[in-house]
Amino acid sequence: RVEVIREIQSQTIVIGTDEARLLRIGKYLVSNEQYSQFLIWLQQNSIPVAVNGKPLFCNDRPQTKIHIKDDGIYINKGFINHPAVFINWIASAVFCKWVNGRLPTSEEWDEIANEDIKETDKINIKQMFGDTVPVDFSTPDSRGIYDPLGNAGVWVDSVEGVNNLE
Repeated sequence: RVEVIREIQSQTIVIGTDEARLLRIGKYLVSNEQYSQFLIWLQQNSIPVAVNGKPLFCNDRPQTKIHIKDDGIYINKGFINHPAVFINWIASAVFCKWVNGRLPTSEEWDEIANEDIKETDKINIKQMFGDTVPVDFSTPDSRGIYDPLGNAGVWVDSVEGVNNLE
């Protein structure tokens, strides 16, 4: 757990100048590999990741790239470094706590997204490539953030403020 958390924490960028409103945001979207490490940690600590075959910390849609089976956690071939998608809000919030972080507020995310829109015409990755692309696929924006828009939907701190781009 410590190595995964340190890796994720080392890949954060601080945004803002007001000490009271600083936001640490991941340089990259959370990858399937990183999210799977969280699921494995839950299992190792006897925290159920599924009930009656239904996953608690991700969705069981056919498009999901992380699969929870009785004998382990599996990622579709070729998608290890792609963003974790089809993760529900509660699981996203718990994951953020696991890495000693938090979900951004809707206002913070709007500020991040608006800055990215100003810099470039973002494409819809799914329409262009048919699926997600690796988390480090695009060039970073001026703040050093890769793909804040276009590669995966994003959860914010309240369900009412969801900015879902999938």
